Amino acid sequence: MRFYRCRFCGFKLPVDRSKKGEHSPKYKMGLHYETKHKELLPEQMDGFRFFYYTVTGKERGSCVICHKPTEFNRVTMKYSRFCKDPKCKETYKKQVDERMIHKYGKVTLLDSPEIQKKMLAARRISGVYTWSDGKTKFQYTGSYELDFLKHLDLELHWPMGDLVMPSPHLFTYTYNDKEHFYIPDAFLPSRNMQVEIKDGGAAKNIGAETREKERLKDELMKSCSNLYNYIKIEAKDYTKFDEIIAKGDT
Repeated sequence: MRFYRCRFCGFKLPVDRSKKGEHSPKYKMGLHYETKHKELLPEQMDGFRFFYYTVTGKERGSCVICHKPTEFNRVTMKYSRFCKDPKCKETYKKQVDERMIHKYGKVTLLDSPEIQKKMLAARRISGVYTWSDGKTKFQYTGSYELDFLKHLDLELHWPMGDLVMPSPHLFTYTYNDKEHFYIPDAFLPSRNMQVEIKDGGAAKNIGAETREKERLKDELMKSCSNLYNYIKIEAKDYTKFDEIIAKGDT
């Protein structure tokens, strides 16, 4: 069995990727350094960052766009991919769009008024979820999306700035010789992950057309695996999703 071991004392914890957030051994190791060996840590480095440094050798995070320092995320126990400048996320999105154009010959953006009307017509807003900070709000379209928001917020303590719902990206596919558009339910920028949330077949009135469209959407997203990570969460089963989130650089 592998262990994480303290550099300064005999404290150790077994490596366990199934535990997440404040229950993960990586978080607990960071907390140990922060509370037990604060005076021994390098300047400008807290216990969480120091633990990350002991297992990766990385002293700082670097924005994938501007290369400026990024903040350390205690939920994922790794550095964020982007700095605080929103322009970097926008630049990253443009780069992804350019790659989509190169692959598919076109890209449809949600800043088109016509597309926005279609999107709003296709998505009936069911409610608004207020994040645990008491300020940030996310719109959801059903109980499964609401449960996903609660899972991110209350169980994973996910930073609200690292979630876009629905996804800001739009994809197109062809069904019966007609072009249809598809918008994933959520997007996690730090993981470059498109998220689809489904009931897992709980609905009884799903017809052959809906099933075929779902199959086409799945094939579409698999074909974009060189551009995005993609996961479909069904029937509120977050096992695979949590495993991916828990898996960091260590």
